[in-house]
Amino acid sequence: MNKYLKSIPFLLPIVAFIGERQTCTIQYISLTASLAITLYFYYLIYKNRKEANIIPDYKKIMNLYLLYVIFTFIRGFWVIEFWTDDTRSLVNGTLLMLMPIIIWYFSNPDKFSQLLSFWSKKWIVPSIIIMLLFFVKEGYAHLLAPAYFLILFYKELPKKYRRCVWIILAMVIYGGLSARSNVLRFAIVVLLSYLFIVKQIFRNLKRISWSFFAILPIVLLLLGTLGIYNPFEALSNNANLNINFAEAQDKTGTVIQKANEDTRTFIYEGVLATSLKNDSWLIGRTFVRGYEVDQLFGVEAYQIIFERTGRMERISCEVGILNPFTWMGLIGLLLYSLMILAPSWYGVFRGRNKYVQCVGIILAFRFMFSFIEEMQTFGWNTITLWLMVAMCISPKFLKMSNNEMKIWIYSTFK
Repeated sequence: MNKYLKSIPFLLPIVAFIGERQTCTIQYISLTASLAITLYFYYLIYKNRKEANIIPDYKKIMNLYLLYVIFTFIRGFWVIEFWTDDTRSLVNGTLLMLMPIIIWYFSNPDKFSQLLSFWSKKWIVPSIIIMLLFFVKEGYAHLLAPAYFLILFYKELPKKYRRCVWIILAMVIYGGLSARSNVLRFAIVVLLSYLFIVKQIFRNLKRISWSFFAILPIVLLLLGTLGIYNPFEALSNNANLNINFAEAQDKTGTVIQKANEDTRTFIYEGVLATSLKNDSWLIGRTFVRGYEVDQLFGVEAYQIIFERTGRMERISCEVGILNPFTWMGLIGLLLYSLMILAPSWYGVFRGRNKYVQCVGIILAFRFMFSFIEEMQTFGWNTITLWLMVAMCISPKFLKMSNNEMKIWIYSTFK
């Protein structure tokens, strides 16, 4: 079994690549096969759980979260009506919410280093070639998400990897012309890395920065729910931001998308209305059911499921925090939020080096961004979120000095 455990850093990029199949122009693997590969990967991670290098306090949070995911999975069997579709949704949602278990393995700096080294030296070039040939432009940023770490460590990287960062950023911008969130996510990572690591401008403002990212979305959510202030509508009504961002195709032809177009309010309304209608706001609808809509939109699979089941539902949505809420209710949402915010706090306030502190700030930003985007997938974008968590709850990473981190970075990318 040990030789199989050693394959984990090399198997993860394959799992991530398969996880981006929806943005591929060819159907190269079925959902069932991809779930089977992911399940095997999780099994290898589980076998390595006793070697996890995690802060004891966070281990308690994680165990409680995982138990609740399993509880929701078991509840799902009582909700199944259509065996094929519902079982697939149950397994898919459960595996998505179990993805944090990769923390067990990658909280070890040596194993984390193996992953980054393999991705940057062996995987990135062939993945870019395949991406350009077979993937739609909107998927570029997700496939290149591990570059977040190259950006974080940019100052210490060899020249060839610095050039690689610029190439990746150019591809993200090119591919993200019709996907606002992808460009914004990379832009914020670049900005925060520059300010906290290169210039160290915000080193003394880390408490304010963390509080801003962690608290603002919760306040805005409460204001929006109470009908006092809706930030999405406010941006949509701002004439200064009313500029053409991209063109998209629908059944009626070409549609011009605005940079400030509100594409989130109706999702929040649908999710909240469904939770109240079905009295599922506390413990959720399980991974079998989604939220009700008046008109299906998004991936074609939703329409196929409707034709089979007659349900006008989307099993998931683009807003990251709403999926745990739909599936696991308020209890699950609070636990999921703690899984991200607690490591962010550890990284910012317990980290001894500027790199982990910056990762903590970026985690707080990604928590805030999950109120807008951060849809859970098996792809790199979600995986990098939990890899950042792994860094921030690892005592070894937290205790490293700036010089020790530089040595670790050099040994990874040499």
